Amino acid sequence: MKNYHVLMRIMCKRGDCKRVGDLVKEMERSGCDMNAGKYEEAHVYVIGSADNLSYSSNANYSLLATLHLKNGNVLLASKVLSEMMDKGLKPNFSAYKKIRTHLEKKAEKDLSMELSRRYLSLIEK
Repeated sequence: MKNYHVLMRIMCKRGDCKRVGDLVKEMERSGCDMNAGKYEEAHVYVIGSADNLSYSSNANYSLLATLHLKNGNVLLASKVLSEMMDKGLKPNFSAYKKIRTHLEKKAEKDLSMELSRRYLSLIEK
């Protein structure tokens, strides 16, 4: 498991976040537990990289939000997207849409509408 995290960190530093997503899928298929307590560490990394790498930052934040969603934590996923948009970064549309859909299913329509409003304001710029 530790080797996967090392590979993911190297890929993110190189700006190859699509391969990180592919690696996460591979980990899930092979039965690796994504609940290894690395979310906080990943969050710290994503925040730290946000100032340096614009495209990679978008991908890193979107990936982190998607991982939280896959873990069943839609509110935390929504918080990650909000934090991202606070920095002027636009989330991956697929991640944004999935999180909004899950918020609506959880009767969190206000949060869903707030994400929508913020997302649209980023697109209009």
